[in-house]
Amino acid sequence: MRRARLWRAGREPYRVTEGTRYLFEDASFDAIRTITVYAHIPHWQEAMLEIKRLLKPGGVVYFAPAWQCRTWVAMQ
Repeated sequence: MRRARLWRAGREPYRVTEGTRYLFEDASFDAIRTITVYAHIPHWQEAMLEIKRLLKPGGVVYFAPAWQCRTWVAMQ
């Protein structure tokens, strides 16, 4: 329902981009969640730097890789 309301209000509920440059201002997010994505990004180091750029000070990243290892949460 929330997604439908956002869509009708002209605000996109999500965006698809390359992963190395998002069209958001610096320090735009309190938290970022990424699940099974980074194994598919050729320049994953650039994508990680982009996450750092987007996080507010004290922001949290929930990172769940595609391969079999522990999920971890990082705080900036």
